[in-house]
Amino acid sequence: QRINSDLEIDRPDPAPFDPTSTKDGREKVLAEVKRRLGQPAFRKSLLRAYDGRCAVTGCTTAMVLEAAHIRPYFGVETNDVRNGLLLRADIHTLFDLGLISVTPDYRLTIATRLAGSEYAALNGRKLTIPKEASARPSPQALAWHLENGAQHDRLPCE
Repeated sequence: QRINSDLEIDRPDPAPFDPTSTKDGREKVLAEVKRRLGQPAFRKSLLRAYDGRCAVTGCTTAMVLEAAHIRPYFGVETNDVRNGLLLRADIHTLFDLGLISVTPDYRLTIATRLAGSEYAALNGRKLTIPKEASARPSPQALAWHLENGAQHDRLPCE
């Protein structure tokens, strides 16, 4: 490999790292937080409905499983189990960003931005849904998320 010598010119050697001399460089700020009433109960209901497994990956590590709203939280009435999915934290983040979505027939659809990533393999996969029909995700809510929250080009489903 060829090293770019321009990058090495006049670069001083770094001082040795001393973890005891580090100072807190974070800045404290006041922030407004909207409390989500009923969130713990919503998560519990999803944990029960999905038998403690991520609806996408099957992960059973409860510490990384999160209660995802299909339509955004706007009050306790949106904490209905039919408006939720139990998702592993990384999948939840991608779902909230619209990079992963679910069709009304419970198939995953992945944004083209994730092509070439490990998430692309999820495209077209059937979501694991609760056994009880009354706890299954609302197809109308999923359609809303796909139309409003997933404003990305999608990988073709095979």
